[in-house]
Amino acid sequence: MYSPAPWVTQREAAVALRISERSLLRLRSGGLLPVGKCWVRKVPRNHNSHVLYDLAACEYHLSAATIAAKLEQDCLGHRALEAVA
Repeated sequence: MYSPAPWVTQREAAVALRISERSLLRLRSGGLLPVGKCWVRKVPRNHNSHVLYDLAACEYHLSAATIAAKLEQDCLGHRALEAVA
């Protein structure tokens, strides 16, 4: 049986995750996609090397970050309503 490759290029990851390649860079730089788990460099010692992504790990970390952000917004909104009441 065929299974998808665990590591894909930046362009393939952007298409699969439905975000831009630049957004992937921002997510990497911001720490939302941890190095080694979500992405690695093709040539580890070269900081200008191409990046490969693990789609399953990226989806997991992005969904966890989304859930946490929504919970935080709900808590902040609830506190704002308590302050008004």
